[in-house]
Amino acid sequence: MRGGVLPGEPYVLLGHGKDYAWDATSGTSDLMDQFLEQLCNRDGSTPTATSTAYVYKGKCRAMTTFDAGLLKGGNLPDQRVKFNETVHGPVAGVVTVGGKPYAVANARSTRGREFASAAAILDFNRNAVHSAKDFLRSAAKLEYTFNLFYIDDKDIAWYHACRCPVRAPGTYPGLPTLGTGQYDWRGFLTPKQHPQAINPAGGLILDWNTKPAPGWGAADDNWAYGSHQRRELFTGFKAKNQLEDVVSSMNRAATQDTKAVQIWPVISQVLAGGPAPDALTQQAADLVSAWSAAGGSRLDRDLDGKIDDPGAAVMDAAWNRLAEAVISPSWARTSPTSWRRSTRAMTRPRRVAALSSPAGTSTSTRTYAPSSGNPSGVRSAAATAVTAIWLRAATRCGRR
Repeated sequence: MRGGVLPGEPYVLLGHGKDYAWDATSGTSDLMDQFLEQLCNRDGSTPTATSTAYVYKGKCRAMTTFDAGLLKGGNLPDQRVKFNETVHGPVAGVVTVGGKPYAVANARSTRGREFASAAAILDFNRNAVHSAKDFLRSAAKLEYTFNLFYIDDKDIAWYHACRCPVRAPGTYPGLPTLGTGQYDWRGFLTPKQHPQAINPAGGLILDWNTKPAPGWGAADDNWAYGSHQRRELFTGFKAKNQLEDVVSSMNRAATQDTKAVQIWPVISQVLAGGPAPDALTQQAADLVSAWSAAGGSRLDRDLDGKIDDPGAAVMDAAWNRLAEAVISPSWARTSPTSWRRSTRAMTRPRRVAALSSPAGTSTSTRTYAPSSGNPSGVRSAAATAVTAIWLRAATRCGRR
């Protein structure tokens, strides 16, 4: 058994056995929820933010206390680690909803079960895996959220591991859940309900800490599960590949801008619905299109601290406004006040002035010499043309 370990860990976490190997990437599934515990006092008096009891299944229940002891180390003074808990987890704070105080409890599906996941790693380390099916059974023992990969001389396989909660009907995992009992988790997904595969038809299993399956939910702090995933940039594979072929594809995908390669072609189609308002705007859009067609690389080959292609400077300056142009029409319908506030902030003059400041004041954009075939003053071009592109896109997206 050989592979990588972490300090203090007794087992190989990523490596190979006698006739198989396994690897992992981060899974980022949603294993946590925040439950709002309606505070109460057991004597029947009016609860306050300092109350230490909560309503659960019709009863006023006292919180428990967890005392982890004294935290020492560093230059900070010793600190006592002590907090209240509910049936859902540690209390992180108190909020007011409709004039009533609620405690916020953090529920995590793996809390108190951290060592349970060692069963999967133990199987891998004991050479207890003899086939792809064995691998799936062992991988299902891992409760943390990871994508696990397997290969032997016959098969490849993949399993998305997590102790993923089954949430109550009528709840939304992106918002806090009422903790009075009727909206508790309904259990956990079975191994067969997890995304998984053995020898997929395409002959490839690709992942980059990305969404494991269509419609799969992400953790609340993960905003990367959009319509495009970086793993889509893994291209150029041959019928038979050497290690250097795989590394080449990985390096290329790692240095490409997903906005340029995957999203700008759609934006370009929208902008093509009519003429540019002026030559400068057309030039800015053409720079991004050329950069996209060339692969959207964000490499700094001359090591001057700036991306080589001028299209990157235009895209970086335009991106937030383009996103607002697409989102604003529906946002304005659902939350007019927030939309007006955001639009004012987005269009205030100081934003444009910052974009058009002299070259050299920021490493995110640069001035290009005419001899390079690129226009000089890309920064000022971005400042002017971005506003025009944004307004064009907003107008045309609004028509669709």
